Amino acid sequence: MRTQKTLVLFATLSMLGLSAERSLKVAKAANHFRKFSSKRALTNEDTNAYVSELIGVDLKAIESALEADDMKSILEKAAVKNGTSPEKMAKILAKNFL
Repeated sequence: MRTQKTLVLFATLSMLGLSAERSLKVAKAANHFRKFSSKRALTNEDTNAYVSELIGVDLKAIESALEADDMKSILEKAAVKNGTSPEKMAKILAKNFL
């Protein structure tokens, strides 16, 4: 059974350009992460696994890209992982994660 939050995120991601299949996978992962985080404190490994599943790169790569002011490479990898364009990925990340 899908929760209301999962359905809302699914619809949002679909509207922002992800395929229905990928939108559902991301929404399910986000819901699972939310439920998991309510049961215990999350470790860096937990968070890194979640980010890697959604974006396709780990947190160290994101930190390095931010330090080098090169988010373009991260957005390109995220776009490939999610089957969309870097521009749409930037909108998705800004709307849902920043």
